[in-house]
Amino acid sequence: MKSDASGLRAGMLLSLLPLMSAVGLAQAPTTTASASSSAAFSRPVDPVRAIVDYRSIGDVREQLTEFLELNEELPGSVAPGTLSAIVARQNLRALFQGSENQAFLQALKDAPPMKSAEGANGAAMAYFARGHGAEALACLLVLVDRTPQDPSALLNLAAGALAFRQANEAMALLAEAEKSGLAPSGVWPASGALRADYLKGYALMLRGEYPEARRLLVRVVEGAPALSAAALTLALVEAKLGEDPRQPYLKGMWRARVRLLVKDV
Repeated sequence: MKSDASGLRAGMLLSLLPLMSAVGLAQAPTTTASASSSAAFSRPVDPVRAIVDYRSIGDVREQLTEFLELNEELPGSVAPGTLSAIVARQNLRALFQGSENQAFLQALKDAPPMKSAEGANGAAMAYFARGHGAEALACLLVLVDRTPQDPSALLNLAAGALAFRQANEAMALLAEAEKSGLAPSGVWPASGALRADYLKGYALMLRGEYPEARRLLVRVVEGAPALSAAALTLALVEAKLGEDPRQPYLKGMWRARVRLLVKDV
């Protein structure tokens, strides 16, 4: 099914947030220019619960072909560049053009739930889960503006940046996070260092730096086999290098779980 093969496009990126499950929940918008429909900040509060569905794996040749085709625009889609963390944050903030988006950012800064990391991450998770990627990115950006040296916040913002293919910005944020020491694994199936390697590997894949991306992603797949998104990214990289992507794709699919969000009534 297409939903199985296209999970990398948004689901892998959403899995980067430490407070979120490693699953695909929604497709992030490709631009934030007009993403906010209202200037007022209102964290989604509808209760949700997750249903886990383990996929069966048989002959995946058709799924693999579809997966590669659906994601063929991702590898090499960003021109490499070098930025500072400050410029990276400025660039991400510049994505929120227009008076409505600016008003929304200001409303986020003033909202009581955004005063804590738990509240900001919870709001971002809720927005991502409902397909509002721009609002989620705004939550993560406001949190880093408040705590610019917090490695966990920087890692989260790098993940959010990658959801919008801001690979250079993500690399700068990751470099800043590493200066302060990487956060412990928490609910992630990987250490802080492996999480950073995964994010860097994904960013390098977007920048077309495939050999270096492969080196990092192989390390993540070996060190954190439960992080299926790394294996799926590696499959894209292997295909670009002219290698057989079937093995990493199978590893990713074998460990991948589909979560369906439904209202808890």
